[in-house]
Amino acid sequence: MPEGMSHPWGRPGDLLRHPVALIALAAWLLNDHVLKSAFGNEWTGKLSDGAGLIVFPLLLLSLCTWLIPSLLEERGVRKCLLGFAMLIAGGILVLLNVSEWTAAWVYTAVTLAQWPLVAALAVIQGEGLPEWIRVSGTVDPTDLWTLPCLWIPMALVLKRERNGGDHSMRRPE
Repeated sequence: MPEGMSHPWGRPGDLLRHPVALIALAAWLLNDHVLKSAFGNEWTGKLSDGAGLIVFPLLLLSLCTWLIPSLLEERGVRKCLLGFAMLIAGGILVLLNVSEWTAAWVYTAVTLAQWPLVAALAVIQGEGLPEWIRVSGTVDPTDLWTLPCLWIPMALVLKRERNGGDHSMRRPE
């Protein structure tokens, strides 16, 4: 394990610097900012969902390495956090796509969660308090077909566990 690192997840953000995570993040950004407006079909929606299911758990785990690094020294705690991150990511996708009612609750929560940051930025820039920016989306139960993408961040993290923090593509000796 590299010096100064007490667990295989490494420093904050190391999980997000894995090539697979970077490719998923790039695909997510490209899809949401270019491909959806150019093509806007069911495949662009699935691409965003799949990429999000790869990046989001790794983001949650990276936040854990930043906020509670000492807690991560226990392998059992790391595995519980991995399961929890996957449950949160998959659970949000399910709630967004099983019914209009559950999606409305999630979108309202996101709207409320983002508003303090949006308001603070507006005040810093000398503007008044902004209106609520309502988050919305389309309920599409076929998006649940992307849930197997959660195996990718799980595999990346478990490989780091086996390799002692090395996330290169080579096999351990």
